[in-house]
Amino acid sequence: MDPSSLGPFDPTDQLEVDSLKESVLRAPAKLTSGRIRAVLSAWKRWARWASDPAHIADLVRPGPIQLAGFLKQVTVGGPTAAASVWNALRFWNFSLGASFPLDHFACADFKLRSISHQQQAATELAPWEFVNLLRVAETATGTRRILFMMCAFVASVCIRWEHLQRSKRKPGTEEPFFECAQGKRRVQGARPGYDWAMPAVRLGALDLWRELRPFWDEEMISSFLIPAVHLLPEEFFALTSSSPVNFEKPMSRPRFLEVMRCLLVEAGVPVVEAMQRKFNCLRRFLPTAANVLEIPDRDAQAVGSWAEVPQGGMVPQWRGKARQLMSYRYAGAKTSRSQQVKSWIIARLWQLLKAAQQQGKVAVSSTGMLAPGSFTWAVVAEMHATTPMVRTLDQEPPEPEEKATGLEQEGIVEEQAEEKDNEAAPTDSSSEESIDRPSEAEAEPFDAPVESLTWFKQGKKAHIQSGTDADIRRVPWCRDSAFAQDPVAIGEGLDGLSEDEVCSKCCK
Repeated sequence: MDPSSLGPFDPTDQLEVDSLKESVLRAPAKLTSGRIRAVLSAWKRWARWASDPAHIADLVRPGPIQLAGFLKQVTVGGPTAAASVWNALRFWNFSLGASFPLDHFACADFKLRSISHQQQAATELAPWEFVNLLRVAETATGTRRILFMMCAFVASVCIRWEHLQRSKRKPGTEEPFFECAQGKRRVQGARPGYDWAMPAVRLGALDLWRELRPFWDEEMISSFLIPAVHLLPEEFFALTSSSPVNFEKPMSRPRFLEVMRCLLVEAGVPVVEAMQRKFNCLRRFLPTAANVLEIPDRDAQAVGSWAEVPQGGMVPQWRGKARQLMSYRYAGAKTSRSQQVKSWIIARLWQLLKAAQQQGKVAVSSTGMLAPGSFTWAVVAEMHATTPMVRTLDQEPPEPEEKATGLEQEGIVEEQAEEKDNEAAPTDSSSEESIDRPSEAEAEPFDAPVESLTWFKQGKKAHIQSGTDADIRRVPWCRDSAFAQDPVAIGEGLDGLSEDEVCSKCCK
């Protein structure tokens, strides 16, 4: 930059020099750390080329032929290398006053990628891989358990990696809502943040939100979600349950890719295939499920937290008629709607998984792991066309069974419930007591001991809690959904309650 081009100023006045620096660096101050590294790397690469005695080029004002020769050499690095350097040098022109002749016909073509370059989307995560990640997380311990749950969490939210590491738990709410400090969409030169939600992901005894919430609320105090993990040399740089976690440093994208590929191998993905997986294989999981399940366009947009332009491309400079309904553009509670749509997709996948298992289309091991290549997107599409939905998208999503520890046990519990419903009802009035009060063999349908059972009162009856729904409301054993009213009392253990106070249907 030529200081004389900035106008008259006194270089001996420190206040005036500081004001000049603030004005000059106003545009670079808005860049992210990754963009700053790319811009500086392009400048250093150009400086090395220009200082080579074999090339005669001015460092600040090169000729078009010299700059074209430099960009031509950069193309050896790949079909997109020259385009990246061209855009980085363009930043130096528009933001810091450099004079690179990028618009000259000899250099302008380098802003485009090679004709032979074909961009391919990353292979999306398969449904059986997602299930196996949760199954391994259910039995893992320590750091490995956290990372398995983090990997499944990333697949269930459809958020960019950069945005994940700029997000934190939304304060003042008990819901699984998060706020990203800076998004991608530009609004008058700025990138405003946005809120997004995590769906309800429960499989067997594992509840992602219940497991990860204390981790974020109590152990992590930084503005990122996935912390760094140190691989120790004494453990041969292997990921173990005792690998230390640095809660003050975010995990880098390359390290997360290494961890993700190792976890996919444990989930049953072949090593060669796992080593080729990219981050977007996780990010594409939920949109692929939304497409296969044929949800409406507006709800499909909610899967991405409305972070993209629905029509695609940049917004034109001219302003025509409004392209969004007023009731949608100015509506609130979009984050809650996004969570409802995502939770419905996950719940529908669990429903189709049970149906496919009952029809023998999915092979399950004794540990609950699905056979590689068994529960694919083709199977999901086939089962979706033939399996009726328990609830529609506009209603509360169905809750998976939490009392079962495996997919086979869930089917056994359902069969036992059907057999009990089909039993003949007693005819005389003296046997009514046996209906309200089950026998000792039928009074133990719970995995936990009686002393640790959680109950809550709705009116005069105390209901035994089986789990929570997507809105963290208590669901009793006698119902498939929560009550609309808040409970009047909550307790633990049934010793202090009489038989008449406890709901008889919850004990069956």
